[in-house]
Amino acid sequence: MCFRTDWECSKQQLSWTCLMLNIVIVYLIVGVLFQHAYVLIKLGPNYEFASLFTMLSWIEGICSLVLLVDTIFVMCGTGNLFLVSIILGFLLNSVLLISGSFSIIAYTDAYVVVRGFFSERLYYYETTHECCGINGPQDYGVPISNDTIPLSCYKYRKALPKNLYERGCLYAAYDSWFWFIFSNCYWFAFVLMIVDIVCHFKLRQRL
Repeated sequence: MCFRTDWECSKQQLSWTCLMLNIVIVYLIVGVLFQHAYVLIKLGPNYEFASLFTMLSWIEGICSLVLLVDTIFVMCGTGNLFLVSIILGFLLNSVLLISGSFSIIAYTDAYVVVRGFFSERLYYYETTHECCGINGPQDYGVPISNDTIPLSCYKYRKALPKNLYERGCLYAAYDSWFWFIFSNCYWFAFVLMIVDIVCHFKLRQRL
């Protein structure tokens, strides 16, 4: 990677910089794509965020594919083609930054809750947020009985009907700017994409 302050980097340095940035950005985007796909597969289309998650999944998949193709263009030294691909990737990433950030604000806990429920690790979340299951106690079986509902669904962990948390854990967490900023992969990917597109233009000048 090039560390010169005057940006007078060699063609090889710029090529490797572009390749590494592409790999990191794809890694970030694919990670979020996996989360959206997991929620959609487990819950199906009957939730208010299903259409948004579906749209994001398609854009994330296309953006990742474009960046992988761009990586091939960079390796082959096809200047005009990798400029077109990186600009397209930048535009797709801009859409993800806006719509994806909205999804994090509105549905920040969707993946955590769904994954925790199906991996039987929702205990801490239920205790902390005083909730039960994804949508409510009925997620643990109907009819509801003390044998199927974990103690984490009860206040004071005492299995009494009056202590049962009725609300589900989906949307139970409060919006937090801390998590919005530090868990928002779209911001990191967008910043890296800006650096990446500058490196692409620098590389094009040296071909």
